[in-house]
Amino acid sequence: MITLPSDQSTRPRAAARYHSMGVVRLPPLKTRIETMQGLPSVGGRFAVVAMLLVAASCGNEENSTRPGDPNADQDPANIADKWGPLAIITGERSGDEALIGGTLDVTENCLLLDERGEPALLVWPARGTEWNPASGTVIFTNADGSAAELSAGDAVSFSGGGSSFGEGGASSLEFVASVEWVAEPHPDCVTDTRWFVGDLVGIE
Repeated sequence: MITLPSDQSTRPRAAARYHSMGVVRLPPLKTRIETMQGLPSVGGRFAVVAMLLVAASCGNEENSTRPGDPNADQDPANIADKWGPLAIITGERSGDEALIGGTLDVTENCLLLDERGEPALLVWPARGTEWNPASGTVIFTNADGSAAELSAGDAVSFSGGGSSFGEGGASSLEFVASVEWVAEPHPDCVTDTRWFVGDLVGIE
């Protein structure tokens, strides 16, 4: 049996011995109770955390729909307003140098190129392409910065590249599935010939 000394002068040595043994001495019980009384309850702490999470979530929702956020363009209404009947892809314009020419045919759902009686779907790059809903025209900017406003009936020629189902290209469904769209073409607009627009070469 170990008898603890009662002399007050021995307490500092006892405390030092406790520390050397790795024992942590707790403050008096009254002090611990007063400290705990100053803390919020477990339920209160959970409520505070929940409020912070809700606030963060609301902030994220607000940020996800702020003006200029690309996510906002994924709303079908926004896509229709911004791009109209245009088929728009992400990324840069086609760098191919093949040529296609014909007359622009603009309808409610489609913008096609009438190539000597054969319709071709024009696929536009998002960068450099604008749709004007008031006039029903396309404002297209070439890689060199020159721009032109295109409307139905214009005789135009474009550089770029394309494919045709009749020449071994993908079917309509396969073609649509293979492209990363900003504005997907209406099903009625996916013709056998599809042309990825590079630059506007000529307009009459």
